[in-house]
Amino acid sequence: MKIIFTSIQHVEGEFNGVACHIKDLKEELISKGHSVKLINPYLEPTEYSKLFTLARRFFYLLRKKTGISFFYLLVLLCIKLDVYQRVRRFIDESGKCDLINAHDVLTAGAALWASDGRVPVTLTCHFWKSPWDEFLGENFINSNFLSYKLLKMLIRNTFKSHKLKFTCVSIRNIRLLSKITSVSVAKARSKVIYLGVRPNERLPLNTALKYGLKIGKYVVNVGKLEERKNQRYFVNLVEECRKLNPEIKFVFVGPEEKKEKEFMLSKIAEKGLEENFVFLGEQSRDNVYSLMRDSLIYFHSSTNESFGMVLIEAMSVRTPVCSLRYEAIDELLPETPEMVFETNDSLQKISEIIKKVKEDEIFRGNIVEKQKETFDNHFTLSAMTKMYETYYKHLRFIN
Repeated sequence: MKIIFTSIQHVEGEFNGVACHIKDLKEELISKGHSVKLINPYLEPTEYSKLFTLARRFFYLLRKKTGISFFYLLVLLCIKLDVYQRVRRFIDESGKCDLINAHDVLTAGAALWASDGRVPVTLTCHFWKSPWDEFLGENFINSNFLSYKLLKMLIRNTFKSHKLKFTCVSIRNIRLLSKITSVSVAKARSKVIYLGVRPNERLPLNTALKYGLKIGKYVVNVGKLEERKNQRYFVNLVEECRKLNPEIKFVFVGPEEKKEKEFMLSKIAEKGLEENFVFLGEQSRDNVYSLMRDSLIYFHSSTNESFGMVLIEAMSVRTPVCSLRYEAIDELLPETPEMVFETNDSLQKISEIIKKVKEDEIFRGNIVEKQKETFDNHFTLSAMTKMYETYYKHLRFIN
């Protein structure tokens, strides 16, 4: 099959969950003989894309300088137009395209427009809340202005297209899709395909040691350091954990939002916990796998997730995984409920579980085996790719 992937992200050189999923699936499909073209606004410029890029940068500068939310809506429209003309040009010049898989709602709209019904389009639903709300924030869209209503209308029109099919990354995602569209639309036009991963067989051996970490002695958390990811939860938890293990270290891996890191450091300093926290910043994907493999436990703190890809990455390298509860967590850790914590659980209870993982080899081994079995049955890259191939063929057949 000749397949187009579209994304609002650059993808190459990025290590967030969506970018990693796109790269993994693309590589696996190509290895099976398919042709996959990734289209985003950051590729080599075409005749029109140069204009859209200049306009996009200009409107973003105006947004930052004036604070007017509408300018960021214009940024998004420039991105959509850029992707539209790239997809249209590729289809016209190549003469054949079997399917388009969009990885965000903005480029899904562009793909629908460009393909004009000639090619089936599916949207992989990575969003963890209403997709128009994912564009809210400082220097982005303000929910109190007309730009927000216009963006919402634009996205809703994309969802209304009967030509658009949905690939949901979790059952929880389908429930969210039902609220955004309707139960009947979600049921008729969507399919759940869990994310899957396969770590490099030759991971670095000394990543933890390079950063002065003792193998099997630290708790790791991977993800962007930001308020949504809830890493600040660990400040009080570490204070409790130190009562049982004074030398415990919590390690954060991922890009760091400046304001959030400053907040975290101030809270850590207030409690005198500087020796118990390590910030490693953004790392290569192999280093992330290596740091998870050599940790005592992977602890997931975010309660706002569509799936939680990093959990299955940790499971794939046989690291015990625990998490605060979020909607999709029971789909990932169905066999180890003792490793899922309510946000109001006592910190003492959680610290005792961490201590048990450290000291009780039988308990730790049972957790690892149960989670690895779940991973092998549901979250391998090969299983995910096979399901995508089958679904792509089905969409071609019914188009």
